[in-house]
Amino acid sequence: MVNFLQNLIAGVSIGSIYALVGLGFIFMVNGIGIVNMAHGEILMLGGFLAVTFTTMLELPLILSYILALLGTAVFGYILNLAVFKPMINKPLFTVMIATLGLSMVLQCVAGNLWANKGAMELPSPVGNGVLNIGGVVIRYQYLLLIASLIVVLIALSFFFNRTITGKQLRAMSINPGVAKLLGAPTKKLTAVTVVVSCVIAGLTGILMGPIYFVYATMGSLAISKGFYAIILGGFGRIEGAVVGGLVLGVVETMLAAYVSPMFKDGFAFLVVVLILLIRPQGILGQTTSQRV
Repeated sequence: MVNFLQNLIAGVSIGSIYALVGLGFIFMVNGIGIVNMAHGEILMLGGFLAVTFTTMLELPLILSYILALLGTAVFGYILNLAVFKPMINKPLFTVMIATLGLSMVLQCVAGNLWANKGAMELPSPVGNGVLNIGGVVIRYQYLLLIASLIVVLIALSFFFNRTITGKQLRAMSINPGVAKLLGAPTKKLTAVTVVVSCVIAGLTGILMGPIYFVYATMGSLAISKGFYAIILGGFGRIEGAVVGGLVLGVVETMLAAYVSPMFKDGFAFLVVVLILLIRPQGILGQTTSQRV
């Protein structure tokens, strides 16, 4: 029972990473209709910025984390002007190819700036301590991951339901043309969408660093699992990204613990396929009908 609970907590924490990746990814899809294939590399950038400020510049840890998040926000604003803004209303395939090219460029830049040092360790703000509850050993970093997911969900809920910008963004995601006719500042909303998505990605990279280290290709696996999460939970739904990420993390961890850790990544794909065979629209997805 102790091992089961410990694996369950580990699965929820790993699922929180997948959920955070899925949240940042789907935020941009819902906001401006762009599938950002470079989301994983922005996640990687957040991790490397945090390492730079903490290890290389030796700044205080919390200040380094804040500066890393600000760095990803500024980077997101620049990306919006240079890449994402011109891509709006372009064909989906064109956008995917453009952002895939962007991901390769970012990986190359990171490889030249940081990766020659190998995988880099990022200190945790909660240290390496553990919480022992009845024999169940839980790393503080795992609890921080779960708490961060809850905070991000609360912040997004407040943003969408309590702020004018959030309500305008919801309207734009439903019908951009009508929202623009009604006076929604689409340029501002586009910038907000990209910046918030990048900040969520940067936060995810920072939280992953103390567990998985920081390296140039860390975003590749994370974005694939995040994509699995939003498909599993129901594409286009923020709550679906969370449910899908948590389910994926728990099932993957349990199968790795009780079947074989060698096929851990393969289990993730298997879970997605099996659930989609039962519910093609995802766990929280809704079927739609169209009159012809």
